[in-house]
Amino acid sequence: MTILSAPISHWQLGPLYYDASQRQLADTKQQLYLEPKQHQLLMCLLQTPGQVVSRDTLIMQVWQGRIVSDSAINRAVSILRKAFSRLDNTHNYIETLPKLGYRLQLPPQMVVADVGVSSRLIIRLYRAPVLLVLICLLLVSVAMLWPEPLKHSEEVMLLRLPSVPVTSFNGAEFHISTDSAGTKLLYHRTADNGHNQLWLHNTITKQHQAVSDTLEDARYGRLSPDGSQIAYIRYTNQQCQLMLLHLPEDRFPLQDCPSDSVPQLIWQGDSRALYYRQRTDKTQPYHIFKLSLISGVSRQLTLTAVNYAGEGDIALALSETTQQLAVLRYNTAHSRTLLLLDSESGVVQQQHQINLAVSQLYWHGERLLLVAGSNLYQFAIRQSDMQLVYRAALPINSVTITAEYLYYSSNDSRSDIWRYSRSGGSSLVIDSSRIDSLPRIAPNGSALVFLSNRGGHYQLWQQQPGQQAVVLTELPGEPAFARFSWHPDSSQLVLVKDGAAYTVSVPDGVVRKILPAHSQIAVADWDERGEGLIYSTDRHGDWQLWHYDFSQRAEQLLSVQDGYSGRIWQGQLYYTRYHQDGLWRMNLADGESELLLPELDKINWLNWQLTEGQVLYYQPGNGIYRYDIQTTQQEKLMGQADNFAHHYSVHDNHVYYVKREPAQGDIFRIELSSTNKLQQRQAGN
Repeated sequence: MTILSAPISHWQLGPLYYDASQRQLADTKQQLYLEPKQHQLLMCLLQTPGQVVSRDTLIMQVWQGRIVSDSAINRAVSILRKAFSRLDNTHNYIETLPKLGYRLQLPPQMVVADVGVSSRLIIRLYRAPVLLVLICLLLVSVAMLWPEPLKHSEEVMLLRLPSVPVTSFNGAEFHISTDSAGTKLLYHRTADNGHNQLWLHNTITKQHQAVSDTLEDARYGRLSPDGSQIAYIRYTNQQCQLMLLHLPEDRFPLQDCPSDSVPQLIWQGDSRALYYRQRTDKTQPYHIFKLSLISGVSRQLTLTAVNYAGEGDIALALSETTQQLAVLRYNTAHSRTLLLLDSESGVVQQQHQINLAVSQLYWHGERLLLVAGSNLYQFAIRQSDMQLVYRAALPINSVTITAEYLYYSSNDSRSDIWRYSRSGGSSLVIDSSRIDSLPRIAPNGSALVFLSNRGGHYQLWQQQPGQQAVVLTELPGEPAFARFSWHPDSSQLVLVKDGAAYTVSVPDGVVRKILPAHSQIAVADWDERGEGLIYSTDRHGDWQLWHYDFSQRAEQLLSVQDGYSGRIWQGQLYYTRYHQDGLWRMNLADGESELLLPELDKINWLNWQLTEGQVLYYQPGNGIYRYDIQTTQQEKLMGQADNFAHHYSVHDNHVYYVKREPAQGDIFRIELSSTNKLQQRQAGN
C-alpha cells in the first residue's frame, strides 16, 4: 500500500516543519521542496514514529512493490538526509540500523488544521505568503526544462577602448556601484587595520570621501539608485548584519545574516527594496531573496533541487527597464546557467547555458554584460549570442554602468607560503607576484609541492631543500583549482580535479588517471599503507566515503552518512562530515561511529592531517593544534597568523602555511558614446 499525505497536515520535527500538502521542509528562514520519492519516504517515517522501517516496507510503500536495488534505496535516503542537513546540521534526523532499516531519531508531532488555520500557520512558519509557495512549485517545474544552449558568435570582436584611471591609491579599490545620475561612485578600500571601508567619489568635483569609520568592517556595499542610501554588510565579533546608511551618517541594522555567507546586494529601481544572495553556511548553496524596506519582510525567490551539489545562485542583476532579474547559477567550474526571472514572483521565464566561468553579470539596456576573469562579454538575450567586448589587464572585480560611462575595478590578489617553527618563528619560503597556495610537505621532508598561478593559470610546483621552486606538472583538463596529497613513501601524489583522480610521480611529474570524472570525487587521500585511496563523493545523493583498492581495482563503501574527508589508522576510519563540525572515528569491523573531536571546524576539509596517531587541525581565530588520539591531549603548535588563509601542512614541528598579501588595483572609466563600438552594437540591434 502506498502512503498518501494527510490533507493539509503539518509536521514538526525538532526545529523543522514539514508541510505534507506542499511537500515543503522548512525552518523559520528558508524552505526546501522534496521530490516525490523523498516525500513518500519521509511520510513513511513520520507515520511510524519511533519504529524501525525495514527496506521491505519501504519497497512496498515508496516503490509500490517494484523490485529496486539497495543502491536506489540508499540514494533516496541520502537525498532526504541531505535535505535535513541543509536546514539543520546539528541533528541526525534519520538513524540507520544495519540489517534492520531506518527510523527517525527525533519524535515528530502532527498538526492537522483547516484551510484558514493552515494558511496562518504557513505565514507564521515561513514568513512568506501562500502564493509564494505555489510560485516556488512552479519555479521548480520550469527549472526542470533543459536550458537553451548558448551560441557563440563566429565574429568575436575585441574592442580596444581607452580606459581612464579614476583611482590610484596604494592597495585596491573594489566593489563599485553608482547612482542613476552617475554623479556618485561608491567603492571599498582596505584600511591599515584590515577592515574594509566605504568611500564615495564625486564624479563632478572629483573628490573622494570616506563614509564609514575604520573601526567598522563594512563590506559588499551598494549605493541606491537615488544616491541617498547605502546598503552594506557589517561584521563585528563573528556576527553579520545587513545595514542601511542614510547619507551622510544615519545608519541602522535591517536584519542579521549568516557569517558564512558572502552576500551580493542590488537595489530595486525605486530604492524601496533590496535583492541579495544568501546561504545558511558554507555547506549550502546560495539562494536569492528580496527584502522590502517598507514592510521589513524578506522573501526567498529561488530554490534548488535537494540533490543539487553546486554553489547555487552566485550572481544577480536587476533590469531597470524590464524589471527582469538575471541570476547566474553555478553548474561546474566552467559552466553556468543564466536564469531570467520575474523580479516579484521569482518565476523562471528563460534559461541559457553558458560554458564559461562567469562570476558577475550586469544589465546594459536589453543586454547583459558578463565578467569572466579579465574579460567582459556582451550577451544578446534574444539572439542567445555572446561576444567578447573588452579585456582588462587584471581580473575584473566589479562593474557599474551609467548613461555615459562604464566603470570597472580591476585588481589582483597574491599570497605567499611561510614556514613557522617554535624556535625560529616565521620565515618566507615561497615568494612570487601571484597566488601560491595549498602547500604540501612530503612525509620525509624531501620536497614541498604547492599550487601557483604565476604561469597565468594554476600549475603544480615543487621546491626541494636548497633549490629554487620549479614547475612539477601542468594540471589535467581546463585550468582550475585542484586538491592533492602525498603518498606515505613520498614518491607520488594523488591529485583530484574535475571529479577525477590522478597520480603524479615526483620528481618527474608524470600524470596518470586512476579514477574517471564520473566518480565525482571531491577529496581523496591515501590509505594507511598507500595501497589504495579513501575518497568522498556525492554521486549517490549525500556525501559518502569510499575505499578504492589499486591491486583489486575494486571500490568499497566505508561510510553512508555525510562523510567528506577520511584517513585510516590502526584499522579505524577517522573522518570529517560535510555538513557538521567535528572529527569522527568509525570501527571498520562493525561500522560503529563516535564523535572524537567536536571542535574540529568544517574549514579543515582540505588540510587536517593524521600522522602516527597525531591529528593536526586549525581552530579559526586561534591557530594550528595537535591532538594525540591515544592520550587525548592537545597542544597549540602555532598561533593565529596575520592574513592566514587556512591552507597549511605540518612536518616535524614545522608548519607551512599560506599568508594573503594586500591586493593591488584601481578603478577605471570607459566612455560610452556614439563612436564607442560597444555603444554602436547596442544601438544597431
